[in-house]
Amino acid sequence: MSKDWYLLNKPPLYNSGFEADEHFDYFIDEFSETLLTTALGVDVVLYKNGELDDSTALYTKAVVQNNTTDSPNQDNLRQILCETGNIKKGNYVKYNGRIYLITGQPDNNRIYEKAIMICCNHLLKWVNCDGEMVAYHGVVSDGTRWSPGTSENKFLVLGDVQMVVSLPRNKEVLRIERDMRFIISNNFEAAHPNTFKVTKVDDVSDYTDADNAIVSVTFLEDSFSDMRDSKELLIANTVKTVDNEEKYMQDSPHNSPIISYSGDAVLRIGGTAKRFTASFSENDIAVWNVFEHGSDVIPPYITVVSQDAVSIGLSCVNDRKLDGRIICLKLSGKNSSEVDVVEIELISLT
Repeated sequence: MSKDWYLLNKPPLYNSGFEADEHFDYFIDEFSETLLTTALGVDVVLYKNGELDDSTALYTKAVVQNNTTDSPNQDNLRQILCETGNIKKGNYVKYNGRIYLITGQPDNNRIYEKAIMICCNHLLKWVNCDGEMVAYHGVVSDGTRWSPGTSENKFLVLGDVQMVVSLPRNKEVLRIERDMRFIISNNFEAAHPNTFKVTKVDDVSDYTDADNAIVSVTFLEDSFSDMRDSKELLIANTVKTVDNEEKYMQDSPHNSPIISYSGDAVLRIGGTAKRFTASFSENDIAVWNVFEHGSDVIPPYITVVSQDAVSIGLSCVNDRKLDGRIICLKLSGKNSSEVDVVEIELISLT
């Protein structure tokens, strides 16, 4: 049998034996060269510490994937690949003119670092406890997407819309507390923009360490207040706009106090506490008194849940016999003789 066509000799080897060394010596440079010399690399800005601070930002190139998704629920989600050590959960990324929030824990394969980021869809603005206006980009999702947005009983219909906002963990965001009010809306034409109050601040679920974390804030629908909120700025609890401030000072007696609250002047029997806030034309400390309608008797069925220099929180015991009863809340200033009184009706939950 002829063996002329059989391959009897092995092909020559052209490997030097040092290929592994060359790979580990240059693999980082190879990825960097790919970013700089090919169409894969796009311009991005990597911000630090959960702040949009250009002075500490890194202007560089990265690979951004998932630009053309087949799922409408993923159209705001991207994957970013960049040189290692430059991205952390809770930091902002500016890409293609938009602000993204890194929501996934970054990791690397020694060649590049990769993380998930979501396009921010709202600039959340509020007045902090120092009276300063602050704003941070966040990712807003509808917590009641498939619900009608209301809950009702035989007495009233209440808004039941919930929103969840993902924000970077930083000093200002960590100062957000329960019952703080926010306007979450991009509609400057609305007479009463969508207003919410904080019901939960979750700083644990998406926490890796202090520099790698997301804070999730849950909001429940609240009522817009012309006295406290600004529809021009879409910021809640600004107290008064400039025009309202001038009118308020002209129409009100000297240092006249005003009680403000969300919704109607009602308190639900056995329900959660309702907050009442004091406003003064001059700085003062609120003095609160609660009494039964038509007398000066302090109602034993009313509990003062919280109280400070400008607000008070009241709750009512769970007793249906109290349905329809009226109590009075009186506000005066420590340095003023003027008072304001609001009549509050107790109503049953069902």
